[in-house]
Amino acid sequence: MKIKKPLYVKTESISNAESDLMEQLLSIEPDVDLMSCIYCLHYKSRADALGRNCKLSYCPCLTERIQYGMVNYTDFILDLCHELKCPEFSARVMSVLMEQNAMKSFMNKKHKTLFFDVMDEYDSLDTLLMAALYLLTADEKLWQQAKKHIKDDTINFKKFKPQDCSTTTYSLFCVAKDLYKGSTHCTLADLADSSIVTNRLFNIICNAFLIRVYGIGVVIPQ
Repeated sequence: MKIKKPLYVKTESISNAESDLMEQLLSIEPDVDLMSCIYCLHYKSRADALGRNCKLSYCPCLTERIQYGMVNYTDFILDLCHELKCPEFSARVMSVLMEQNAMKSFMNKKHKTLFFDVMDEYDSLDTLLMAALYLLTADEKLWQQAKKHIKDDTINFKKFKPQDCSTTTYSLFCVAKDLYKGSTHCTLADLADSSIVTNRLFNIICNAFLIRVYGIGVVIPQ
């Protein structure tokens, strides 16, 4: 996330009393109610197809709203689209959001159980690691191969070459590797192609992106 510049910079033209008062005002925590979108300049009374009352395609106040739990999954994923700046990827996100009404947290029940079991064994604050593990545990066969190459919270992708895997499994591996190492085996345009990536798989990949940027709490409420 971008760090905003300070709202107030002390200058010689301001008296000490005024300076102290402004410092005190800036130190006051905003009221939770003031984080509501209704007070935003970009607020509109009529909601869009996703139920958002914003004139923009993303939330410019996301950083402030996160602190008060006022951000939902849609806010996070649209902010991600804004940062990635890939029209094809953004269009696919909108399509899946509209079709599924709500994105799913896991590929299936086995994925959920396996990821929670694995998560407890590693550093859950390491977003690179968690994003990769989230994808690798989406397929049990892939995980059985992957876990042999993890030591001290580090995945050795140089030695990890998945065997006898399906197209979906290989996609999970490639995206996990890209997120972890910063490589580009899969482009955003590739991921946006519905003939290559199914909606459910795209959903899981989007979740991994969010975990990589914001942490596991975005996809899995703590």
